[in-house]
Amino acid sequence: MIQAFVSLFFSDDKEKNDAHLVVRDPMLKRLAPIRVPRLLFPPSECRLRAGPVQLRWEPVDGVHLYTVSIFDNKGLIHQETSSDNYVEIKQQDSLLSPAEKYYWVVEAKVGSGSVSSPERTFRLLDDAETARVDSLIAQQRAAVADERVSRLLAAGIYWESGLKADCYGELEEILDRWPGNYSAGLMKAQLLEDMGFYREASSIYRALIENTRRQ
Repeated sequence: MIQAFVSLFFSDDKEKNDAHLVVRDPMLKRLAPIRVPRLLFPPSECRLRAGPVQLRWEPVDGVHLYTVSIFDNKGLIHQETSSDNYVEIKQQDSLLSPAEKYYWVVEAKVGSGSVSSPERTFRLLDDAETARVDSLIAQQRAAVADERVSRLLAAGIYWESGLKADCYGELEEILDRWPGNYSAGLMKAQLLEDMGFYREASSIYRALIENTRRQ
């Protein structure tokens, strides 16, 4: 599900709607743009099921080392470096708990300095909340015979529960099995907009408008 979620965001158009800093290259005597890391997963204000927490970001061209920092309301609780575009926080080794709201940032090492991403937040579901969501999903699947409608309802339950990645995965399943499903496409665009992925949301909105005009 995580892979399905993040695969959308590796667009060929790296310039639009991305923050840039400019650094001087003394050897080439020119100014070179450096992109700020773009955080992908978990999306901001997302809730996650308990278990290993994977943090992903879009790689920055020419950058080979990143520092990932996680904070709670009291300060820094975890920090590590990575040469990849992700880290995985194992549950048994972390201080993450459902009672807290967490903030995370990624710094890309550039020369002797670094450029930092905007801050994102996430929470974990506790056992009671997880059971409640699973019960709601099971109830609606038992009550609704039409699988497309059932999956749309499930996506809505996930979204309302803050499980945005689960919602996204459900919508991807619908669109994979029933390409062109307007309701799923619209919900996907709205979800991406809610998560701050405006470039991807606007692309889907444009496609929906064009498909409506052709009908």
